Amino acid sequence: MEPAEIEFLAENELIEIVPNFHHGPMHLLCGTFGPFEPAVQMQVPLWLALALRTKQRCRITPPDWLSVESLAELKEREESEQLFTPVSSPHFREIASLLLQHAPEDVPHSERVRGLIKDIWDLRMSKLRLSFQLFLNSDAASARLTHLTRMEIYTMRAFLTKSLDQVFKLRHSDKTVPALAAEQVAASNARTRRAAAAAAAA
Repeated sequence: MEPAEIEFLAENELIEIVPNFHHGPMHLLCGTFGPFEPAVQMQVPLWLALALRTKQRCRITPPDWLSVESLAELKEREESEQLFTPVSSPHFREIASLLLQHAPEDVPHSERVRGLIKDIWDLRMSKLRLSFQLFLNSDAASARLTHLTRMEIYTMRAFLTKSLDQVFKLRHSDKTVPALAAEQVAASNARTRRAAAAAAAA
């Protein structure tokens, strides 16, 4: 799955808005939303919330996890625990990026939030690289990682694929060299025996 596809899935996540206009229900492929009433909070897909916000037709209410307090707590858990910690949304980075890009004024302490999101992402990427390195240095045939997001898996997929190819080639080479050496020794011995037999016959 490519980043654009992952972001597309993130844009279908529901988010709360406070409209400032009257409108009847909107019948969309992903469901029916509305009616829209001023100052009445409701949920819509993120892509619709961003479209309305761009036209100044609503205010977006960020999810509870997109606050300085919640993100600071998540960062602390990521720093203190060796394994990956569960995140509140499988698209936490994409949702945060879209909101900070298109509606930063609706995110309290947006710059602090932006920094915490980056710190959490960097911590998780560091754990992911370390996990892959430990796996590649071991003789294990498989490994299990939990609580990864789709974007994290995509980010490391190319690196892991190339690394596994190199490991396979090295391990295959390590097994092939002794085998070739043994074949060469056997062939040499066979030639020696044939030469000895020919000399005896003469």
